[in-house]
Formats: sequence, structure tokens, C-alpha cells
Amino acid sequence: MGTIHAGGLAYVWQYNSEHGHTNFFEFTVSPTARLSFWSLVIGGTFNSLSLWAVSQTAVQRFLTAKTNKEAAKSVWYNLPGNLIMFSMVCFIGMVLFAFYNNNLTELNTAINSTANGSLSDTDNGIKPHYTPAYQSSDQILVYFVSLEFGVVPGIQGLFVACIFAGTLSTVASGLNALATVTFVDIIKPWRAHRNHGNQSTQSDAQDTILSKVLTFVYGAVCIGLAFVSSHIGTLVKSVNSVFGTVGGPLLGVFTIGILSKRANAGGAFIGLVAGFLLAIWITIGAMVNKDPTTGDVLPHAFALYRLSFMWYSCVSFLATVSVGLLASEIIRCSLPEERLKTVDPSLLATFLRPKGWQPPSTTMYSEDNHLQLSDQVTHSLLQHSDDDGQLLIQDDSDHDVAENGLK
Repeated sequence: MGTIHAGGLAYVWQYNSEHGHTNFFEFTVSPTARLSFWSLVIGGTFNSLSLWAVSQTAVQRFLTAKTNKEAAKSVWYNLPGNLIMFSMVCFIGMVLFAFYNNNLTELNTAINSTANGSLSDTDNGIKPHYTPAYQSSDQILVYFVSLEFGVVPGIQGLFVACIFAGTLSTVASGLNALATVTFVDIIKPWRAHRNHGNQSTQSDAQDTILSKVLTFVYGAVCIGLAFVSSHIGTLVKSVNSVFGTVGGPLLGVFTIGILSKRANAGGAFIGLVAGFLLAIWITIGAMVNKDPTTGDVLPHAFALYRLSFMWYSCVSFLATVSVGLLASEIIRCSLPEERLKTVDPSLLATFLRPKGWQPPSTTMYSEDNHLQLSDQVTHSLLQHSDDDGQLLIQDDSDHDVAENGLK
């Protein structure tokens, strides 16, 4: 419907091509260029890795898979949907650009910035459309749907419902992940330390209430950050700035741990802080030195402030890895006990593990949902069977173990 209102598919593509919006191969190497082939490929790769490889919201989904192969399949299954979604979003932008900036609009002066001026048709039926008075360019699509399709019953409600549905599905998992990580990795260890290793007396009901309180607090913080992000720029810029500020250092820490046998906790933490502070400095500097008219960073600003937001994740990643490895080496030289520590091979990349090393056997489910246990667990079960049920051992290569009453 939007394509028809804008003048047709051919006109939308032609008009965007004439204004350089279909140039997919802008090979400028300047890191200050807002968008280029290299910033999208390289910078976009680091943004995607921080989101899909190491973020809590992604990892908690991967852990629900029975095997690593199934977790990898989930990523591949998600790829076509992402390609379709991003293609549609880009095409919507092209339609809006052609709709509000067609040739007739440029020739006729707008009577009112919020209403159409002369609506005389051209030879090909294209009418002038004037851009609504908006405070942020992210509002253009909302204005477009309201003004052009508001007469269609239910279309505005459906549009708003889709926005909230997509937002809630993403925010809800993120808030739950934050609350879970805070409770499991911070609160529970603190309790154990306070109780000198004794089991906590807190009940499950109290823990549930605490988790809900944490979710509420993180939700309030997210609402507050939403007001702050409005000063960063457009939605695309603010999202990539946040991913670069937080995701880049996080990806760097994981990379240090996976690819370096000499890294240690202290060095990784120092690298994480360095990368995060660098990204924060660049983001705040770009906000302070922003042109209030165009929204772009002033041309005379410091070079790092003029860096494209697509490179934030890459720069913070490199800073985290470099500082983390250097700090790890300094700590190894300063503390002899650090040089005596060994690294669990299962935490390293596969090509860095010792030749012939095999991961320890763990409990898992086979493709037919039968419980599979290691030889050591099988032997333990045979020695500790009781009167509650008899163990049935199938003597085959998989050592399937089935216990009456244990499903």
C-alpha cells in the first residue's frame, strides 16, 4: 500500500537510485563515514557477534538446546527471518523517502508542514507529499501510517500492537536474564560468603520475590535509559551505540578466555573496564559535540568523537583484548602463582586443546530421549542401587541406563 501511494515500485527504486540510496558498494575506508561497505561488513560483524554469541539473552537460549549441534541449527534457522526482516525495514525507508521527497514536492512550496499542499496530479499520477512536523526521524513511519492509512479500520491498532509485541518479547527476556544473572552470580555467592559456606536459610518463596524485585528495578532503569538514548540520535544509531559500548568489551573478554592460554581473571577484568570506559568516552563525546540541526557530530570535533557508530563495537573490542592480554602478562610476571595455574581445555577453542583430548562425560539425552550416562556414572549407580527400584542396564556401546521410577 505504501509503495502504491509513493508512485509504484519502479518509481521508488528509481528515485532512491538517483539520490544514492541504492549504492551498496561505498568502499570508503574513512572510519568517520556514517555508513560504508566496510563499516557494515566489519563493524556489523562485531555488533552481531556481541549480540548472538556472548550476550546473556542469546546464551540462555542456546543452553536450552540438548546438543551444540541443535544450538547451531537455531542460529541458522534464524538467519532467513533476519534477512527478510532487515530487507523489509530497508525497503520501508526507501518508500518513505520517495513518498515525502518526490520531484513534485520539491517544486511546490508546502502550505503547512503537517498537511499536503497542492495535490495536483502529475502525468504519472504522483502527488506532492510534505514531511510532517516531527521531533525525531523515527516518528516518520508512525505519521505515515496514521495520515495515509488511518481511514482503514483497525490498521492503526494493529500497527501499535505489532510494535509493542516485538518490544515486549525482547525486553522481557532481557529483564529476566539480568535478574537471573544478578541473583545467581552476585547475590547467592555473597550469601555463601556471609554464611561462611553454609547453606542459605532463604526459602524459594523469598528468592522468587527478590527476583521479581530485581526485574522491576531493571525495568525502571531501562525506562530511564530510554530518555537518555533519545539524546544519542536516531534509533539505529542509539542501538548500535549501546551494543558497541556494552557488547564490544563483553565480546573481548570471551575472546581472551577462548583464544589465550596465558590470560587470567585480573587481566580480563582490567581489559573489560578499559574497553567499556573507552566506549563510554566516545559515546558521550559524540553526544556533547553533536550539531543540533543535523544531529551529526561537528566536523571540528576530536577524531574519536567523529567515529561512525558502526565501529564502536570493533574499537571497544580491540581495546579490551589488547589491554586484557597486556595486563594478564604483567600479572603473570608479578604473581608467581598465576604462572602455575592450568587452563581447563574445555574452555579453549577446539584448535587450542591438546591433541587427543576428550571432554569429560556428562549426562545428556539421546535423540530418542533416553537418558545417557557415562561409564563412571553407570558404575556408581550399580553400586548404590536401593530398594526403590531396580536398575536395568543394556550392555551396548551407548551404555543406556534406565531406572524404574527415574525418567
